[in-house]
Order: sequence, then structure tokens, then C-alpha cells
Amino acid sequence: MDVPGMEFFFSKSPFIAYSKKIAAGKRQPLLFSCRMFLAVIMFFGLLNIYLQRVGMSVAIVCMINHTAVASSNSLQFDNRTVDPNCIKSINRTEYIMEDGKLEYDKVQQGHILGAFFYGYLISQIPGGILAERFGGKKIFGIFTAISTAATLLTPSGAKMGLGILLFLRVLVGLGSGAAFPILHSIWSQWAPPLERSKLVSLSYAGAMMGSVAGMPLSGALCEFGFAGGWPSIFYITGLSTAFWLVFWLIFVSDNPSSHSMINEKEKLYIINSLQGQLLKNPKNNGYFSALPWIGLWANMSISPLIADKLISSHYLSITKTRKLMTAIGGIGASACLVGLAFTDCRAYPITIGLLTLGVTLSGSQYSGFLVNHIDIAPKYAGTLFGISNMLGSVAGFVAPPLVGYLTKNQRKDQWMVVLFISSGVLVFGSVFFIIFGSGRLQNWTTDDEQENEDGAELKSML
Repeated sequence: MDVPGMEFFFSKSPFIAYSKKIAAGKRQPLLFSCRMFLAVIMFFGLLNIYLQRVGMSVAIVCMINHTAVASSNSLQFDNRTVDPNCIKSINRTEYIMEDGKLEYDKVQQGHILGAFFYGYLISQIPGGILAERFGGKKIFGIFTAISTAATLLTPSGAKMGLGILLFLRVLVGLGSGAAFPILHSIWSQWAPPLERSKLVSLSYAGAMMGSVAGMPLSGALCEFGFAGGWPSIFYITGLSTAFWLVFWLIFVSDNPSSHSMINEKEKLYIINSLQGQLLKNPKNNGYFSALPWIGLWANMSISPLIADKLISSHYLSITKTRKLMTAIGGIGASACLVGLAFTDCRAYPITIGLLTLGVTLSGSQYSGFLVNHIDIAPKYAGTLFGISNMLGSVAGFVAPPLVGYLTKNQRKDQWMVVLFISSGVLVFGSVFFIIFGSGRLQNWTTDDEQENEDGAELKSML
């Protein structure tokens, strides 16, 4: 749709002037570039980190002696609210479940799964601050080494006692929690504004691919793996991450200026483009569990292309683009959760479809509020992401006991309450960002004496 006067507006817009200035600096192809290589190596790093993270979700099914636990804490069903066919399905599933050797009850299992988030919570802000002060390469390597060592020690720790296992899971969370703030800090030095959505989303898609691969891989290792099955999950994911870490330390640098293999043209392009901002059955369950993450990964590959196109073609400002993507991801996923509340176990294709669609839509947020820290304050992107992700990760240890409390009898009406609460939280967060969010470079991120024409032009385009 043509808007009167729009052509004149765009011809005089500082946004166009800034874009032309970048173009005049000989914009370098993204394909086969050092910044693309950085995105790829980050992709595989997050893939490995998420393999470490999700492995316990599957391993705990294989490591627990369900027969012993069930004898002391049997699950009761209310036949007035649970379909008899569902009970038969559940009983049949439990009948074929193979037992492990560890005897942790449901409460202890909840603590094991939730322990990760205690470490994940406390490392968010320190990770971002340390990366901004000392450089992201070494700090990311240190935190990843911590989580990797804890992962490799998990099988032994689980056999030694609950306390040691919980401590190791906290360490895994500690190492993993700093990942996104640190990578945000690195991208603030590497990602040109007009490529930011693509590069950040590509690299962060590794986390989703780790979830996609982690579920079926862990399920298969539980059943067919060495060292008794479930321990092989932690050995393989730990060794894979250690192998990747060697490449990270050799080939990655904190910024283009310190990169040993980048060509001069690409280095100057990145530096010049940032001048205005940086003034300084376990197996079967695993396959089904992977479906939503496959959709999420696909959307994370498509939505950044759309977002960057909207911005670079001047259809929408950065602020409006971030809000649009956040609305699609948050409100769209919320609608799917409401739909899930009204399905039952016999309509599993609909259930899987709604869950997959909801998680898929949520991928749009990676081109929305999740990249917004770099838009508004690239100098402090790591710290800001650490703060917001720390607050968001509170749900990681609040939600499991809350859901357990609300669904004591596993009734459908109880699960409807959980889904409605989750949907409401998504809508609230999305609407809040749509109302108050901004893609404008903030004045407090720059030094007064260094304010110049480039900075003013860049802020105008937002």
C-alpha cells in the first residue's frame, strides 16, 4: 500500500543516509565471512550446551527404580475426571518401563531437574559483566568448561548421593546460564545493524537444535548406550562439548580487530557499521518431544530473514519490527496453550500439533525482544541480557513445584489451570513489551563528548 509523502520521507530519512554510509563502506558478503563463521561456531556451542542441559530430562527416566518408588508413593487417579482410556494408556506405558538402580522419589526428582536453574539464575549477570570487562572468548570458555566438567562427573555423582548430584546440576546450570549474556556481548562487537537479526538468530538456533537432537539422542542412549545406558548421555555430551571448546579457543576472538584471519575489508565494514553504536519410552518420547523444537528451529531460521528485510527495506522501523515479532511469538504461542487446555489424551495428534505450533511461533521472539538489548544498548548488551534472562529463569525453579502442587491428582481441570496461567504470563509479557518496548539507541549508553552525526542518524532510524 502506497502512503502519500512516504517516498519523500524515505529519501530524506537519516536511516537511508546511515544505510548509504554503510554501503559506501563496501558492505561485505555475509556468506563465507568471519562473522558467519562466528555464528556457526556459536550455533554448535549452544547445541552442545543444550545437549548437556536436556540430557537429564531423559536420563532421569532411565536411572530411577520406578518400581521401588511406586511402591511407596503410588499415583492415584480420579475416575470421575480422567477418561478410562487414558488410564489404560498410562498403565500400559508404565508396564513396559524399565527400571534403573537409583531410588529418588518424585520430590527428589523435582529437585534434580530444578537444581540446574539455581546455577542458571546466578550466573546471568556476572557472565555479562565479566564478558564486557575481560572479553567474551575466555569467559565463555571458562563457564563452558565448568558445565562440561560437571556433566562428565554426573554419572559418578548420581551414584554417590543426591547432594553431590544436585551440586553438579547447579554447576551445569552455572556454566550454561552465562552463555547468552556472553554471546550477546560478543555480538555487540561483531554484528552489523543490518545483519543483526540473521547472525544472532542463526547462532542462538543452536540452543533449539540441541533440544531437537538431545531428546531422541538421549532416549536412544538410555536404551542402547554404553556404561549402563543413561551414563553414556553425560559422557557423550560432555566429550562433544570439550572437543568443540578447543575450536572455540583457537578460532574465535572478542572483536574483529583482534581476529587473526579476518580480511581487512570485512574488518573495516564491521567496525564502520558499528561506529554509531559502539563509541567504545525414552526413545519414542524423545522423538515426539523433538517435534516442537524442530518447528522452533525452522521459524528461527525464517523470522530473522523477515525481520532484517523489514528493517533494511524500510517497511518498518527497528522498534516496530521487534514488537511485531514479539507479538507473533508471545500471543501466538499463548493462543496455542489455550487450545491445549481443551484437548484430551485421545486427540493426541491435535495436542502434538498445537504444542508444535505454539513452540514454533515462539521462535519469532528471537527476532523480537531477545535481540533488543543489542539495539538499545550494545555497549551493555551482555549485562542487560543477563538481568532479563536472570529474572526470566526464576520460572525454571518456581514452575516445577508450582505445577506439581496444582496437579496433585493429575486431573484435566488442574492442568487447564496450569495452561491458563502460562498463557496469561505470555500475553502479559508480550503486551508489556509492545507498549513500553523500544529499538532506539539509548542516550545513557554513549559518552556525551563522543556524540556525533553518525550516532544521531542511527538513533533516528529507530
